[in-house]
Amino acid sequence: MKWQLVAITDGGDAARVEDVVVRALAGDERGVCAVQLRDKAASGRALFEQATRLREVTRRTGSGLLVNDRVDVALAVGADGVQLGERGLGVAVARELVRAAGADGFVVGASVHDVEGARRAAREGADFVVFAPVFEVPGKGPAAGVPGLAEVVRAVGDAVPVVALGGIAGAEEADACRAAGARAVAVMRAVMEANDPARAVRQLLGEVVWGCP
Repeated sequence: MKWQLVAITDGGDAARVEDVVVRALAGDERGVCAVQLRDKAASGRALFEQATRLREVTRRTGSGLLVNDRVDVALAVGADGVQLGERGLGVAVARELVRAAGADGFVVGASVHDVEGARRAAREGADFVVFAPVFEVPGKGPAAGVPGLAEVVRAVGDAVPVVALGGIAGAEEADACRAAGARAVAVMRAVMEANDPARAVRQLLGEVVWGCP
């Protein structure tokens, strides 16, 4: 897992989303962030067009681009990978599509909410799993907490990186997730609603950016 932070878009106005992404990635001095395009209400064409523009933005900064659920759109724009929701395509099916397309280096991530889901995704060949919610998120069910995150990390071992998601508002939560073994953290509001998205990215990356021991 080459990314330390995944900034998930919020499905708002495309022009606003792209502006926030541009400003946020100004804080990605080391190219260790990925943007995950997530807009469940967008048509396939609209999603493709936005993904194409975000691909251009992320290439300029050396950042990554993931597309939520839509393997076809991700492959069509040359994204770095896809993030599959629990109700989307299975990991094995997505992997077959990627293999047929000859997309070397394309990664497949899977959303999970418990240990068994994480183990299943690992068995099916996921390159990483996104575990949520770690902290309290309204409407998302009970939070697993840092101990729950650590349990998932132990369950899948070193072979499958775990990305922590849910209620990560700033550096304190991000650092706690990394201390529990998460290889990256994923956020939406902490970046998409920030007054200064670049500063938010730098704070969320913390030690990764500044090289602190």
